[in-house]
Amino acid sequence: MEAQRVSFRIEGMNIFKERAELIRREVVLEFQNGSTSLKS
Repeated sequence: MEAQRVSFRIEGMNIFKERAELIRREVVLEFQNGSTSLKS
């Protein structure tokens, strides 16, 4: 049972990393596309 919990935690970390990478890439694209729109 403990091993299952640990593996689930590791899997969650991997998903979080992938999501973070996607979000970072989207932010970079947004910044490149309209860096002037960020200045209010």
